[in-house]
Amino acid sequence: MRVKNQCSKDLDVAIRYKNISGNWIFAKWYRLDSGERSFLKHDNSRMKTKSAVIYSYAKTISGTPWDTGPYEFASGGRVYEMKKTVDKEGVTDIVLCD
Repeated sequence: MRVKNQCSKDLDVAIRYKNISGNWIFAKWYRLDSGERSFLKHDNSRMKTKSAVIYSYAKTISGTPWDTGPYEFASGGRVYEMKKTVDKEGVTDIVLCD
């Protein structure tokens, strides 16, 4: 799974995805500089999914929500407004500020 930050700011990113075993995973925080594209790892392994649906939440370094969406997910007593990406080509690219 690869994320590209096309936003004008450096961001911290959280991802919710189904792993290869079919379990939902909520992985956070990955710092991406403006313009950076990176493969993400969770538990020391590159994130992989067979699902076409991936959710993302991004905030600025100071904590301001930046690239968010209408899909709510609660974790640790906090609700994240996540953006949904549907991967129709099997590439598993998430683009922030697209």
